[in-house]
Amino acid sequence: MSDTPYAHDPAHATIPGLTLLARRLSGRYTRLVSETQKKVAAGVIIGVAAVVAVYMWWSNREPRDSAWQYRQLMDSETGELVKIQLTADLKPFPHVNPKTGKATLYPFETCYWGACEQAGGTRIILEEQQGRPGPTLCRKCGHRVALHNPGPRHNTTIPNEHRTSEDRL
Repeated sequence: MSDTPYAHDPAHATIPGLTLLARRLSGRYTRLVSETQKKVAAGVIIGVAAVVAVYMWWSNREPRDSAWQYRQLMDSETGELVKIQLTADLKPFPHVNPKTGKATLYPFETCYWGACEQAGGTRIILEEQQGRPGPTLCRKCGHRVALHNPGPRHNTTIPNEHRTSEDRL
């Protein structure tokens, strides 16, 4: 006869020695978790909860939809960066600078060639954005700057359309 209370039920039939082993080990497993381990587990749970709470607070400081509603533009006269809100009634470039009242705000590209990369990049308004013909050259290093200009460390090979006479040497 088996020592399980379900010996008469074939669904609960067990191997005779396995049940005895399980009963002996069950008491040991409850004693393996010490008070120190319980405190460590509680500390980990509290720490994770704190991280989640801080993340939720941090992410809800500014409404999520507002991040894409703004664009940073550059003033063509002063070189100042201005953050403007994108609205349905916004006219094509140039946009009006709220500080000066003049239509001098354009999107910009950043040059990362040579000395510009070491300085963290030089912001350049493209000639074509301002309605002028010809290529745009960086005022600091003289390199050609194009729409979607490559970022730092991506300029190891220079496409032909971006080359200047100094690159061909």
